[in-house]
Amino acid sequence: MSERGAERSIEVAASPQACFDALTDYESMPEWQSSVKRCEVASRDDDGRGLEVDYKIDAKLRSIRYRLRYAYDEPHRIDIGFVEGDMKDLGGHYTLEPEGDGTRVTLSLRVKPGVRVPGPLERILEGRLMHGALEDLKRQVERG
Repeated sequence: MSERGAERSIEVAASPQACFDALTDYESMPEWQSSVKRCEVASRDDDGRGLEVDYKIDAKLRSIRYRLRYAYDEPHRIDIGFVEGDMKDLGGHYTLEPEGDGTRVTLSLRVKPGVRVPGPLERILEGRLMHGALEDLKRQVERG
């Protein structure tokens, strides 16, 4: 049950605020995030943003459910913490940095599965969770 960590970045032709708004619009996430099958806000902070959010993710071989807790430094950072679910731990953060006419979005993520996961499956999950999430964000934000 080793912990895996990774970091990926993507350039998005939109402002940090537009990226932040898309990443925190949890209700619409299943419509544009290909691996998200369900996303429900369990609690909100004083500004009305999702504080704890429940997910159901399609991980190809099975669905994974978990609850995450968020902290925000709008529009520059979104911190992600694990509350409970089908894994031991999941955490990380998004950083949103202005770059040229757009934004460099970086996702740093660490995942500790609840069971032993073979190397090839770990790479699928990493690619699906990280690369897919960033590519889906880029498509969503750039199409307006």
